[in-house]
Amino acid sequence: MRVWTFNLYKWRKRLPIIAAFLAVAVVLTTAVIRTNNVTTTSGENIVKPQQAAYYRVKTDQKVVALTFDWSYGTKVAQPVLDILKERNIRCTFFISGPAALKYPEISKRIAAEGHEVASHGHEHVDLDKLPKEKIKENILNAHKNIKEATGKEAKLLRCPNGAWRGAVLEAANEVGYTVIQWDTDSLDWFKDRSSAQIAEKVLKEVHPGDIILMHASDVTDRTPEALPIILDGLEKEGYKIVTVSELLKYGPGTTD
Repeated sequence: MRVWTFNLYKWRKRLPIIAAFLAVAVVLTTAVIRTNNVTTTSGENIVKPQQAAYYRVKTDQKVVALTFDWSYGTKVAQPVLDILKERNIRCTFFISGPAALKYPEISKRIAAEGHEVASHGHEHVDLDKLPKEKIKENILNAHKNIKEATGKEAKLLRCPNGAWRGAVLEAANEVGYTVIQWDTDSLDWFKDRSSAQIAEKVLKEVHPGDIILMHASDVTDRTPEALPIILDGLEKEGYKIVTVSELLKYGPGTTD
């Protein structure tokens, strides 16, 4: 009996240390969850491993995601947001890390007006040319800036220049991101294209489950003029515009 009492006493003295150790273990387990060998940044942000970036969603319903890449400037972003607000349309904006903090008025407005906040990476480089850890660093630097500027946790990544191969998918998935491409490119970034040509290309190629690429950076100065034509055409054809995350609920993301 004396031996048992003595041992119990010793363990009671160690209980605070054991409790502290268990608390740390719980925090670490919540912060980093491994599911199917995928490490995510949050217990609520589990990402399935991708075989390829998603270009579209498999669905027969007339629903599309209209997306904007934004890396710099306010001259195009402001009127684009004005048009979307007037028509009560929510889109997905892929924001670069530096732009998020450099133009806080645009970043805050994108989030405040209900658009989906997504990432366009940090440095505008081809991620597929970087080693895996550098890819993660790029994504997480952008994540930090975007969250600071908008208060939102981005979960979708559109790689600069669409460079998603190599180690990009694995790196992005491991830090809680899903990689998104596009199926219809408006080519609004071509300097020799008119607003009418931009709109015509989109309306000619659009299809159910489409992810449409447009830009809100200052170089695409014809986008604000083309956007109303595109929106009118989509409405006429019976298409519903949603965010990318909403579109992914209509069916699996795919390249097929």
